[in-house]
Amino acid sequence: LSNAYCSLAELFMTENSSSDEECEKYCKAAIESDPKNIEAYIISANILLDQERKDEAAAILKSSFEMLNLKVPQDNDDESVNGDNMDETQQNDATNLESKIEDQEETGELPLYDTRKNLARLLIETGEYEKSQLIMDTLLEEIDTDAEVWYMLGFNLFLQEQYEDATFLLNRAKEVYKKTEHDNDDQD
Repeated sequence: LSNAYCSLAELFMTENSSSDEECEKYCKAAIESDPKNIEAYIISANILLDQERKDEAAAILKSSFEMLNLKVPQDNDDESVNGDNMDETQQNDATNLESKIEDQEETGELPLYDTRKNLARLLIETGEYEKSQLIMDTLLEEIDTDAEVWYMLGFNLFLQEQYEDATFLLNRAKEVYKKTEHDNDDQD
């Protein structure tokens, strides 16, 4: 039922901008019918961002992130970009995160890949760079050939003025895109 309300909210969101009240009504119904449906919160935040209500959207996105139950690293010195710099605690955290993702996938508790990717994108929009990066790191653990995620990671670091790492990741996005595009051409 919650997903049906989400679909209605998205329908009104794409139809015309004068239906903001309808969108919000359906988002509220989606959340009430399933308070654990992250997609409902993401759609609600997206509507708020369209209305330039960034602070409200950021609060909703923070709740969505917390529902994923991922731990934001205390010291973020680009560990996700270069695992060689990770100390033993960070390596254990990464291993535990991989195990947690596998467990959540098996039980169906983990939201769909595209839902998490959309959450990461919106977190970038609201300036929650570390949270976004953590989600994208988990996405790449699942599918390391997603050029869009590599691009988002690079853009995320660019916004944080980490230009060298951003350049590396943006080039990686380009390489992955070219490779997957080539692979798709071979299949045709």
